[in-house]
Amino acid sequence: MQTYQLKITIDSIQPVIWRRLLVPSGITLEVLHHVIQTTMGWQETHSHKFSIDQQSFGPRDAEGDSNSNDEAGVPLDSLISKEGNELRYAYDLRDNWQHTVKLEKVLPLTDGFPKCVDGERACPPEDCGGISGYEAILHAMVHPDDADSEELFEWVGEEFDPEFFNREAINAALADFVVIPQDEPEREQPSISETSRLRIVQEEVAPLVPDEDKIDDAVLALLTLTFHAEKNVVKAWKTFDWNAMSRLHAKGYIQDPVGKLKSVVLTEKGVAHAQQLFSRLFIK
Repeated sequence: MQTYQLKITIDSIQPVIWRRLLVPSGITLEVLHHVIQTTMGWQETHSHKFSIDQQSFGPRDAEGDSNSNDEAGVPLDSLISKEGNELRYAYDLRDNWQHTVKLEKVLPLTDGFPKCVDGERACPPEDCGGISGYEAILHAMVHPDDADSEELFEWVGEEFDPEFFNREAINAALADFVVIPQDEPEREQPSISETSRLRIVQEEVAPLVPDEDKIDDAVLALLTLTFHAEKNVVKAWKTFDWNAMSRLHAKGYIQDPVGKLKSVVLTEKGVAHAQQLFSRLFIK
């Protein structure tokens, strides 16, 4: 087991958005996906896949891509092992954010923690419409008086800064990941007190099967915290898992959540049921 220095770059964007990471060479693609999401600043609300040499890898429950291999048990060093090797990572297959993952250096193994050592610029906002939508946002920030600029500013929010990069905040988030390599059983395992504060990533732990209906109830109830009325309709901020929001739409509680706006419109049934659920789940 060694340490890989990786450079991750979002393709086809200038100036370049990139991060430099240190990860254990045996990190699985499943864990690497979460590390990339955390490091780049994505929100894990869309599908993803890795690809190399006409092979593709994704989550075991991936929809619409029967040709992808399960990423869960695939160590990174089984795919790239020499400096200069590259792996492709795609996120949000609709907006199609393509990333190049390049192995820059092979170093001695350190502590097993992923770490961000450098980078530049914030990743684009989720659901902005891919590269063309992101470029439209950048144009609006330079030309605020253009016809479409006001709507784009309202959607993206004043807090978005395309030049923002905070390595310390990224590494604080990455501290939740410990990669325990299977091929080094002699390494001391974390104590119970350590596991209470760390997300331990182990390859042989059986996956939990969530109850999607209970998740949907909780999400719908929590939407009440951001209820706001606009033009005789009730809206809430789209701040939850995209799959849960899609299921709420299918159940008739919200209108179609797809779009650039940060809020979603609730149906009358959705408003009433959300309030009932909030009272049942969260009121003493």
